[in-house]
Amino acid sequence: MIFLVVEPYNRDRFVRFHAWQCIALTIVAVGLSIIFTVLGLMSFHLLWWLMMLIRLAIRLILFVFWLIALIKASQGQWYKIPIVGDLAVSLAGGQK
Repeated sequence: MIFLVVEPYNRDRFVRFHAWQCIALTIVAVGLSIIFTVLGLMSFHLLWWLMMLIRLAIRLILFVFWLIALIKASQGQWYKIPIVGDLAVSLAGGQK
């Protein structure tokens, strides 16, 4: 979020894109974590373990997407994470 308000980064579409993509990915991760925690608490013992395993798998997948985006951004490459990448492009003002 800092890069969205600090000069000169807030004028660079590349920086804004990756900042928005990180924010969107974090919101998705928190939302899914809450959903699967609630579902796990509402279910029976066996399903609770299944929900926790699914939650762990989703968190691992989101971490891998974040890591790939971090590496690509440090190399100066545009990398769109599925679904949240399109939102980040529109919020950043387009892609070069």
